[in-house]
Amino acid sequence: MALRCSVVAAAAVLASGQYVDGTLDEAVSLLQVSAARNVVPHGKGKHKAISNVSSYLKSSLVSLRSAGTDLSDMPDNDEPLTEFAEQRSKGSNIVGDWTMSSIKYNNLGGQGPDAGQEGIRYAAVTSMNDRDVDLIVNAVTPYERFVKSSNGLHGRIGTINLYHERDVDLKFSFVDSENDDPVVMGAFTFTVFDLDEGPGGTAKETFTVGGFVGDYMMDFTSIQTTDLPDGRRQYASTTHGRGNNNPTDPFDLSEVAAAHSVSLDFPEGMSEIMVNYAVTKAAEHELRPDYMGRNFQFAGVSSMYYCKQQPLLIDYGLARTVYSNLGGEGPDSSSPEGVRFTNIATINGKPIDLLINAVGEYKPHKNTANGVTGKYGVINMKNSASATFDISFIGTEDDAPETIEAVYFSVLDLDEGKRGKLKEGLIMHEYAASWLTEDTEVKVSTESNGLVRFDSSSPGNGRDNPLDPMLLNERQKNRGATFLLDNVSTFRMTLNVGGGPNSGRNFMFTGKSSVVFC
Repeated sequence: MALRCSVVAAAAVLASGQYVDGTLDEAVSLLQVSAARNVVPHGKGKHKAISNVSSYLKSSLVSLRSAGTDLSDMPDNDEPLTEFAEQRSKGSNIVGDWTMSSIKYNNLGGQGPDAGQEGIRYAAVTSMNDRDVDLIVNAVTPYERFVKSSNGLHGRIGTINLYHERDVDLKFSFVDSENDDPVVMGAFTFTVFDLDEGPGGTAKETFTVGGFVGDYMMDFTSIQTTDLPDGRRQYASTTHGRGNNNPTDPFDLSEVAAAHSVSLDFPEGMSEIMVNYAVTKAAEHELRPDYMGRNFQFAGVSSMYYCKQQPLLIDYGLARTVYSNLGGEGPDSSSPEGVRFTNIATINGKPIDLLINAVGEYKPHKNTANGVTGKYGVINMKNSASATFDISFIGTEDDAPETIEAVYFSVLDLDEGKRGKLKEGLIMHEYAASWLTEDTEVKVSTESNGLVRFDSSSPGNGRDNPLDPMLLNERQKNRGATFLLDNVSTFRMTLNVGGGPNSGRNFMFTGKSSVVFC
């Protein structure tokens, strides 16, 4: 499902009536999500999606994804991945966060695929008092999944499929991994993702829960909430969604994924929670029986956690280069190895510098490009080269390492030369959360060691370089990635440039960028 759809394209769809099944519903529902961003958020439990789509079509401008995906061929039941590539290295350091990575048995409601004990048991999702804690999900009321769907994991996110026109009460229990004793938890966060629905308001998803002390949704949420007389709160979908934008990692949410998600904070002292999940009647698709179920997707903390925090903001526009001798390649050859930036931030009145050191061999094409340029730091790389760097925060006056609780780090202008030459690539060795646009041109892949690669896919030149990281146009956003690092004093990054003419590429980095949706 695309996030951005131009008014011209949407109006053409409305006017012509020549659209494939589901395309109009999708365009309208996504305009609702985008429109909600422009509405001042109401108080808790009052989030509403826009109702007058026609007037919004006349007053808003967004863009259709250019990937050329045939939306009519995308399954509506959000089928979970049966095989998931190597998961990225986890970098978040949040107390009580969950790790959803393996399953001991999978037989919710006796529906299989495993036989024997009923329920789904997720292994070692967290720890309490130095002991591993498992999460067991049981169906308390009759449960039926769509026969072609499966339960378990979608990357790092739990998933439970429910047949349409059904609801089920689910019990989430925390038990000791070894002896099965109930575990009394400290305060924890439970996040539900991908609350959406089928075309034309069919197969609507709702979940109902109580016992939490607070909830959190984005200002542009598509979720509608209702407070029930029994003290529980119901969260309901309002927009059409398809499986091609379902999140696989709670800390790598797109803007659409965040719009369809809610985080709930539970107090300490609980060993189980109860949730009701329901799906209304699906659309009649005789040739597409896979439309007959939807997935309840959940995990612990998500990247929305950082939307509530205040990460350290670094303004490279205020910084200056002390010396530039990265990899001992000059131009300041008499200075220590590395590039040092001063005046990047102040913590509790203490000025902080940023130091970049090459780990192993580094070869630039133009060493004078390294340092501060405008509102960015720059590292220049020659063609057909790869290099790894350690990036450290140190005291300006004492050179002592400084640990930052949370800080943004963005790499922008990930592009390449003509005909796929001089491709730019980036590996962040560990990060807590990442942000890409829904229409990103950056290609993401996970290597066997859990490291994630971010590679260019489109040509670019100096004329389209961004000037201000917080005022990016759509193309510039689509060529950038922002990362959140927490409790960090040093982090590692690898850059590479593909083959091509005897030249080089500049990697532009900064603090927060407008790629971040919160």
